[in-house]
Amino acid sequence: MLALAALTACSDDAPTQASAPPAGADTAPGNCVDRFVQRYEETAADTASVNAQNICFEGTSAEGPPKYPTRSISVRLEYDRGDYFVVQESADWAYDEEPDAARGCVIARLERTTVVERVLGNVKVSAMTRKGETLRSAATGEQYGSRIRLGSGPGELPNLPSLTVQNPATELLREDSPYGTCLRAITAPMRSSSCTLEQLRECKSSQVMLPIDKRFPNAQGGMQAGRTTSLERVAANKSEWVVP
Repeated sequence: MLALAALTACSDDAPTQASAPPAGADTAPGNCVDRFVQRYEETAADTASVNAQNICFEGTSAEGPPKYPTRSISVRLEYDRGDYFVVQESADWAYDEEPDAARGCVIARLERTTVVERVLGNVKVSAMTRKGETLRSAATGEQYGSRIRLGSGPGELPNLPSLTVQNPATELLREDSPYGTCLRAITAPMRSSSCTLEQLRECKSSQVMLPIDKRFPNAQGGMQAGRTTSLERVAANKSEWVVP
């Protein structure tokens, strides 16, 4: 278990200091994180070998980034006492509908998408830009925020009382990170691991804040890795929360 925790440390620069919390201990250190600006990145840590002999790459090579056929995302999140503004940029591999008959291959190209969401009080607006076209919730009636890799959610971390012999698959470790203590939930069968900043499970920001560190299987048989690259506990400037 210590080996796994070391492999999935919250930061390459800071050594993992993980220990199992005492039985029945309170998982919360105290106050909620009510204001912050967070940056998060996610890409493939590794991927299974893929046969790309009949694929022609337009605009980049199979090495990407992101490496074919995986995806990458970057997220900037500004949170202020329940209100938030988030921008996610993603890169995915897409295929042309018609193959290239002359070269005898299917065309693969990177498709970049930007999704913006703003929540102020009970009002939510969002927009998605892809292939040069911007779709706005105000015009289409559709919200695009569900496409954003947002939040770990309080339900993703187990309660300490649930860590018993009846539930051996998930373990919880407390670790140091550059941004404060985080709780790492490890699910053995899925090889998943997520370290989320420790705060009260009732804190609203826990439903929005992204993990400090996360690893989970991707569709290509490899591992997807996400990490927080910066987390500042500062007040946001809501006047700059502009949806395209």
